[in-house]
Amino acid sequence: MKVRALAAPLAFAIGAAAGFAARPSLALAKGEKVVLENEKVRVVEFVLEPGVAMGMHDHPRDRVEITLAGGRVRVTTPDGKMQEVDEKEGTVVFNKASAARHDVTNIGKRPLRAYHVELKP
Repeated sequence: MKVRALAAPLAFAIGAAAGFAARPSLALAKGEKVVLENEKVRVVEFVLEPGVAMGMHDHPRDRVEITLAGGRVRVTTPDGKMQEVDEKEGTVVFNKASAARHDVTNIGKRPLRAYHVELKP
């Protein structure tokens, strides 16, 4: 597995063009479900089917992201800027908490699958 600190384009790099519904910071986005939660961590399983957008969201906690099945995504920010990113299978990254809102759409041909291990304060 590759381990890298991800600073930019993808903060799993995941916000939406004007008109997408916002979500409260800790609410789950489309394709997410909590698989473990305790006083130290919340582990969110992330499965995003081809053609599906998560919806506008942010990442209010530091987290480790483990990509189980990669693919290509389009990240859109609230101002409409878009960037396409390849998520690599087997990648493990640490990301600091961020209030930067974004949307992620799976533009690949297969489901994206990852675990996000959110660290609680």
